[in-house]
Amino acid sequence: MTDDPRLRFRQALERRDADEAVALARALAPLSLLDALALLDLLVEVGDPRFAPWARRWGERLAAERRLQPAAARRMWQWLERMPQQDGARAVTLALGGLVRGERSDG
Repeated sequence: MTDDPRLRFRQALERRDADEAVALARALAPLSLLDALALLDLLVEVGDPRFAPWARRWGERLAAERRLQPAAARRMWQWLERMPQQDGARAVTLALGGLVRGERSDG
């Protein structure tokens, strides 16, 4: 087992171990927006009730750090609301990742 907490966080994500990933995320705070998005994706996948408060904090942070314009912020909140709907979770995660990277999206 490695002592590198970031590597352990990524390994917890790969193993789909939500409890360990959340514990490591707290220890590593702040996570990058992309790492935090990967955690949200895991919380959705395993049906973890911690998704809602983590998603709220993530959305607030993304809006502030990227200084999202109102239209982009509305899309982001709509996408976060749709994320728990399993049929579109991967597409939503990709769209949100695009916002993190500063890509424009009309969807």
